Order: sequence, then structure tokens, then C-alpha cells
Amino acid sequence: MKKILILLFYFTSCVSLCAQVNKSKIGYYFDIEGESIEEFYDLDYEPKKSLERIFNVGAEFTPGYFYSSDGRKSDGFIKYLQNNLDFKFKASLQDKPTTINASQCLGFVIGIDSFATINYTDIVGQSQMPFTRLQLFVEVIEEAGSLSFFKQFNTNASFTEVLYYVKYDSSDKYLIFPRKRNDFKDMALEVFGSSEHIVKRIKSGEYTIENMFTIIKLYKYKILSDLQVKQYFNSSFNEVRGYQGSVYQSTVELQSDSVYRITYYEINGTKIFEGRFTSFKPTIKDGEFIYYYPNGTIRKRLFFEKNKAIKRITYYQSGRKHREFSTDERKYESVYDINGTPVLNSLGNGEESLYDSINSRELYYQYSEHKLTSVYFIDDTRTKVYQYCQNNAKINSFMEIERAFNEKIVYPTESIKKNDYGIVLLRCQIDPDGKISKPKIIKGVDPAIDQSVLNFMPYLKGYHALETGKVNRERVHQEVVIPFEFSLIGFSRTSMYNSKFWLLRGGGALHQVLIKGLLR
Repeated sequence: MKKILILLFYFTSCVSLCAQVNKSKIGYYFDIEGESIEEFYDLDYEPKKSLERIFNVGAEFTPGYFYSSDGRKSDGFIKYLQNNLDFKFKASLQDKPTTINASQCLGFVIGIDSFATINYTDIVGQSQMPFTRLQLFVEVIEEAGSLSFFKQFNTNASFTEVLYYVKYDSSDKYLIFPRKRNDFKDMALEVFGSSEHIVKRIKSGEYTIENMFTIIKLYKYKILSDLQVKQYFNSSFNEVRGYQGSVYQSTVELQSDSVYRITYYEINGTKIFEGRFTSFKPTIKDGEFIYYYPNGTIRKRLFFEKNKAIKRITYYQSGRKHREFSTDERKYESVYDINGTPVLNSLGNGEESLYDSINSRELYYQYSEHKLTSVYFIDDTRTKVYQYCQNNAKINSFMEIERAFNEKIVYPTESIKKNDYGIVLLRCQIDPDGKISKPKIIKGVDPAIDQSVLNFMPYLKGYHALETGKVNRERVHQEVVIPFEFSLIGFSRTSMYNSKFWLLRGGGALHQVLIKGLLR
């Protein structure tokens, strides 16, 4: 039995590695909100506006599996509304659901969220527990060193109450974190006492039980920093266990107090970017973030103040400075050509051309009073096509279009099963008459999700969803990039995955908990 569970553990830890690897180098574009995409797709790109398709994990039948009391695995679809006691299960979507009680299984995985079965008698730390049955489900939210952390909603309380547990590897007992401030402080200082910066904030009262996710994540990254342990990720940037089959990796460095510098690499060691983080839920960037070309030279510097980007500096691959841009004022403070010659005069006016090697075309940038006024290229028919202009193309009736997108497009089951989510970038052109043509996905998620976006194109065309761009009140040809965002929203781990980087292990967390118990 132990060997079987260990094999299952390693299998499910790697199951999402088959996700499509997205090419990061896509060329030069502007999205529908006028935000520039400069040659590379950055993993932390967050569009101001996107057409979003959301799948509610747990509220709908979601791909998952459970382990029966004797350790047998059953794959199918699970619906779980966090009542702590049971869930609905179907072997296939066409079947009638059956109810599985906590007493009937060791635990279950729904999407990327893990739930373990624990005994009521193994919970210590509260005199009166709000449960009436011997077995109940708790969500596995993280492992850090010798500690495992769990979360549970108290559904019997007259108000919504979240309970957090911790379990040491050396013990069978689950310790509950008290909600009273002083009692919480005493226990938290004991559990997280090896982390100086966490201790300081707990003592000051800055961290309470409401900050448990932040505390746990800080503690985990403290351990990773101390041990210089690398983290590994698949192509969807989900954490995976071990080097084999991974696509990205990262290292963690504790710089000062609770400030961590995280460096991300491709699996071959090519550095992608690095930056400073002061919080993990919510994620807060602070200070300088540096992005690299594959040859190791700096491609871009972004400067943040409490998660707000304030300045961007870009560089040529040779290392020469290209542009310095004030994010707040949307002002180009300086622009240089590839030889280092200033493009802008004293008034902030100027022109430059830039060759897009991915799309084999020359782009022309025009500036006036330190503002970018237009970007265009000449296509094969000698037509002037704008990427950016005085009055950019925009989506008509955005909320109505997004509602139609959610009604007409089903989140692919196979994508949910692989935990695939993210942003699809669709490039298309709109002519002066409003006709949409030349749709092409320049960055995808997986084949099923990408096809869903293409399936929506006839509706966009028929609805005349895009309003034509204008220059001097004249309608023009414009190339636009529309972001389509596919989101899995559900439990703790799901929401962490959708916060771009602070990712928790999926089903592997449950398997690890089960294995620890069986091997002890």
C-alpha cells in the first residue's frame, strides 16, 4: 500500500507537465487598452481589461479524484461546497451523483485543491469543537519544512469563521490556531519562532490570524532561502516536485526583514527576471524588477512602489539604453536609437523605426511632447496599419461582449483537468468599415483553450464588436491584440495559482500528507 501511494504521489505531482509551452518571444504589439508588449511575453503581464471566462471550482462538477478508506483511487468529477463532511461524486458527467462521506475516504483532490480526512479526536487546541462527526475534511494549504498547514470553514457557526490548523511531522495531532489575539500570538510565536521578521510582526500585532496566508508563505520562503532550495515549475507556472519535466525554476533570497528577492530561470539556467516582494497574499512588488534577454543582458527594468509600477526602462540587446518611460504620467523621458543617439529633441518630439524580427516588419514610432502619438507599419498591400494612434480601436459594449463570451464558450474540461489557465493573446485587424480580419493567436494557453477563443471569432465579427481607430477624425486600419483570460476560481490553492506567482502544490500536497502518515 505504501509503495502504491508513493507512486501515485509522484505521478500526480507531474501530471500537469504536459501543458503546452508558450513561446515567450512574440514580437511588438499593443493590446486593446494601448499597453505595449515589447518583443517578449512576460509571465507577469496583467492586462487592464480582458474578456474573462471563469470556471467555479467546486461549485460545478470539477475533474478530480478521491482515495477510498483502503487507498483505492477513483477518478471522476467532484462537487464540494465546503460543508466539511461530504462531497458529490460522478465517475462521468453523464452519471447520477453519489455522496461520499469523510468516513469513506482518506481525502480528495478537486482541480488543484487538496482535502484530507482527519479524525475529530486528533484535533487539539479548542475545548468545544463545532463538529458532530468523527471524521471531517480539511483543506491542505501548504507545507513548509516539518510543518503542514490546513484550513477549514466553520459551517456550524452563526457567522463565517475560518479555522487554521498546523501539524508537525512528528505528531499525529492537529493544533488549531486560536482566534483570540493574545492566544493566537502565543501559539504563532511558538510555531514560527525561527523566523525573526515574522516574530517581530506577530509581537507588534501587525500579523493576526487574518494574515495566516501571508505568515505561512513568508515562513515557507524563509526556509527555502535558508536552505537555498530551488523551486520548480511547469509551463503553466504551477509548482511541481523535482527537476524532471519542469520548465522553470526559481531561487529565493531573504534580503532584509520580510523582503525576498526571487530570481526566475528557464530550466536550462537562462535567467528570465528577478525582483523584490514584500508580501505573497496579496502579492506586493516593491523596488526594482529586472528582465533579461536570453543572452543575459538586461532587457527591461521596472520600478514599483507598493505594487504600483512607476517607471520602465528598456534596453537594446547590445546593452544600450532604449527608452525611459514614466508610468504615472505616461511620459517618455528619453528615447535613444540603437547607436545611442537621442531620438527626442528638447521639446520631446521625434521619430524612430524598429525592426520586428518575429513578424518581419518595420515599425514606425512618432513622439510629440514626450508622448507616444502613433505606431504603424506598412503591410504587403502598401496599406498603413496602425498599432497605436490618437483614438485607438476599442471594444464596443464590453460587458455585453464578455457576457456573451461566458455564455457561448465552455471552459474545456480537459484544460480544467490539466489545471490550465491564463491569458490568450489574439491578434486581428479592423478596417475602416469595421470588418475584422486576420485573426491569429500570438500567445496561447493550451490547444483546447486556444480553439475556444477562435470559436468566438464569428460572434465578434458578426456583432461588430470592435470600434475602428481614428486619426484626425478619419477611420484607419488598425491591428489590435485582445486578451482573453481563462480563470479557475475556487478554494485557497486555486486563488493562489491565479495570483500569478505564489503557487501552491496541487494534488501532491494531499499525497504527501497521506504518505507521511503511512510511513511514520
